[in-house]
Amino acid sequence: MYFYRSICSLNLVAMLYKGSKKYLPGLFLLILFFSFPSDLFAQELIQEERKPQTFKERLFYGGSLGLQFGNLTLVDLSPMIGYKLTSRVGIGISPTYKYYKYKGYDYLGNSYSQQSHVLGAGLFGRVLIFDNIFAHAEYEYLTYRSKDMNGSGLPDVTEYTSVLIGAGYREQIASNAYMYLLLLWNLNETIDSPYTNPIIRAGFSVGF
Repeated sequence: MYFYRSICSLNLVAMLYKGSKKYLPGLFLLILFFSFPSDLFAQELIQEERKPQTFKERLFYGGSLGLQFGNLTLVDLSPMIGYKLTSRVGIGISPTYKYYKYKGYDYLGNSYSQQSHVLGAGLFGRVLIFDNIFAHAEYEYLTYRSKDMNGSGLPDVTEYTSVLIGAGYREQIASNAYMYLLLLWNLNETIDSPYTNPIIRAGFSVGF
């Protein structure tokens, strides 16, 4: 089964690669999710059935801080709460507040800037591959209100969805607490996306 899933994931990456090479870094990371041995999860489930955890013990929480500077400036504050399916697999939700500023030029060559306050949330999953290295996948929905660029002052509501996938490294700072660093790739990146690849996040987690 593991071998079959690995071949399927590689075939998927190969087919998508023919369509768009810019997605290759993110697509390569998909292998970590589809080819990770399912037998390992089955063994963990058997072991955890012998030592069951309460609902509270399976919860984990924390948050992340994302920073990006340049023509696109982004400050990202994202608390999170999640639930451990096994000792190596967790799912959760992360509400998000973002400060977003873009600097550019109009068709006459005049510089301008636009600022927005962004609200949204992301649904994510994490898989511990090694003790300190994990894979991360996330679906994020964002919406923000900004003024019309033509100077009319009318509010403009914009919605974005991002499919983020990548890997992270965690460092233990207490008995059950970790600092982590995430490197993500947006598979849904467009010219209007709120991110430019790659995306770096730093944060902490308690319980996972």
